[in-house]
Amino acid sequence: MKKRNITDMAGRKVTVPEIVNKAIAPSPYGSTMLYSVAPEKTAGFVFPLKEEDKKYLDPCVHNLPVTGRLSENTEDLMKTSPI
Repeated sequence: MKKRNITDMAGRKVTVPEIVNKAIAPSPYGSTMLYSVAPEKTAGFVFPLKEEDKKYLDPCVHNLPVTGRLSENTEDLMKTSPI
């Protein structure tokens, strides 16, 4: 897998895959934005989807896990295999 080095928003240098297949956003706003840009790359949400809202959403996200905010439950987050 090809990787690249980036500097994150906190100034840390990190290595990430060149091609990202799945991602999770750390906030409700980020989750909404990620879904809007790439629903097929969304690995989970920080909030549960309401049944009545699912008719407006791509079926690929209907059964994704609820991970909560990133600082709340790292184990559940890692089960989604982001990246």
